[in-house]
Amino acid sequence: MKGEGGQQFQIKMAGVIGLRGMERGENFELATNVTNAGNFDDLVYTAGERRYYLQLKHTENPETTYLQPKDMVEHLRKCFES
Repeated sequence: MKGEGGQQFQIKMAGVIGLRGMERGENFELATNVTNAGNFDDLVYTAGERRYYLQLKHTENPETTYLQPKDMVEHLRKCFES
């Protein structure tokens, strides 16, 4: 995915998640950039009574922006609070 922007990454992730739902035989809906979904609006996957909100992050250099688990918890807390 090198050289591609976040939008291309989002499209590819939607495809992967959609294929996974199809493989599971789920009746699902997949939406992007959902209004009123807050910080987790990039992809919203709904299957039955379950709904998953995803905020995707894309980087050209993942080795330089790797988050340690303790840092990730703080980052997620900030996303939920804002």
